[in-house]
Amino acid sequence: MESLYDTYLKNTEVEKNFQDLRKIRSYMAITLHLLEIGKALVHFYERHSDKVSKYSTAVQISYLVNKQKIKETIRELVLAYAIVFLLKGKDVSMKIFSKMGRDADEFIYSTKMMIIPSHRLEDFHLRPIMPVTQIAAKYDIDTHLYYNRNKYNLKSPIEMAIAVPDIRDVLAKENVEIMLQGPRKSVSELCEFLKEKCGAYERAIVCNLISSKIKI
Repeated sequence: MESLYDTYLKNTEVEKNFQDLRKIRSYMAITLHLLEIGKALVHFYERHSDKVSKYSTAVQISYLVNKQKIKETIRELVLAYAIVFLLKGKDVSMKIFSKMGRDADEFIYSTKMMIIPSHRLEDFHLRPIMPVTQIAAKYDIDTHLYYNRNKYNLKSPIEMAIAVPDIRDVLAKENVEIMLQGPRKSVSELCEFLKEKCGAYERAIVCNLISSKIKI
């Protein structure tokens, strides 16, 4: 994202007209650096401590850093503040879209987990489900369905014709969980459609990492 910004927005008229864009660039950079710190700490915890490895060198290295401190740092500093800066960037993004006269919900990404109940199998087949392609096509940015490690573009009738039978095969035996990701407005509309047509319901995505000490 930083590279895309530097290629298409840096030192352009758009950046001059909407100077808050520079804040977005900064929020992306600091989040990246925090995650790089987290990656290094996780690597140390997994590979160079006695958490997994029992050889003598690992035991000696583990004396250098308290393993509990590593976990606390990842949780309270790296992940918590990464979320803080991402949320700040999201707020600024919404202000920029507002200044541009565009609906931010048509561009800012959202992710929702939906569960389709097994007893609604007969409601989940191609004919009633295919209108999702028309809903997704209303928006400039693509919306995707993720299931069983596969990614399907909801604008594509062909990809939906592949996805629906795959989901039905499992739905015949148990509830199925799918993930929708795309512009918030598109995802919300698609979720409402699936609730109405096949009784799908949302599973909350819980992230309880931010310390109460952190001010957002």
